Amino acid sequence: MPVTLHLLDPLSIREEDTHRDLSLEETKRARRFAFPHLAARWRAFRALTRRHLASHLAMSPRELIWREADWGKPFLEGCPLHFNLTHTDHLGVLAICNDHPVGVDLERTDRGRDLVGCETHFCHPEEIHEIQALTLPDREHRLIEIWTSKEAALKCLGTGLSHPPQQVRIGNSSATGSLQDLAKLTLYHPHHPSLTGHTFALATTAPSPEISWAP
Repeated sequence: MPVTLHLLDPLSIREEDTHRDLSLEETKRARRFAFPHLAARWRAFRALTRRHLASHLAMSPRELIWREADWGKPFLEGCPLHFNLTHTDHLGVLAICNDHPVGVDLERTDRGRDLVGCETHFCHPEEIHEIQALTLPDREHRLIEIWTSKEAALKCLGTGLSHPPQQVRIGNSSATGSLQDLAKLTLYHPHHPSLTGHTFALATTAPSPEISWAP
């Protein structure tokens, strides 16, 4: 069960080229951004995502009919391909799998310090108990691991943070809770040299997936 990961650099695509790959609806959506640089970055990530998906399907980027499920998870109309995207300001990761759902989240590792004091908003009671014994640096590191893992898991299942993250408990490679299919997930933290200074999590229901970074 292969899961292919694509590293996305918004500076790798020219601004004028993004318009060629996006739908009319996406172009209109970008115009609603308050700041031009945010619109440009959104168009770049969306266009790069379309290009990689189209390459997997042997189609042109604009042929893809992009849709979103009830809680915002994207899918391609009429196509069984599973994919998920995450990005920070200047770096993104796209996960693609033919047969099973995937979810990904990417955050700067130093964001862990911003999560200290916010534990009750996203941590399971057992996780809160666990991190109380940690030193501050270790607590920051563990909190960003918990956050990215929960984001990836809930994105994989299609709920996102509409499902209370406090009701999910993260283990080393698993997630538990009352949400249906949560126990079917496995969590991974694939390394890539470009992700230094970032924390990345991948969740999938694929059994023993072959995870690889695209060249």
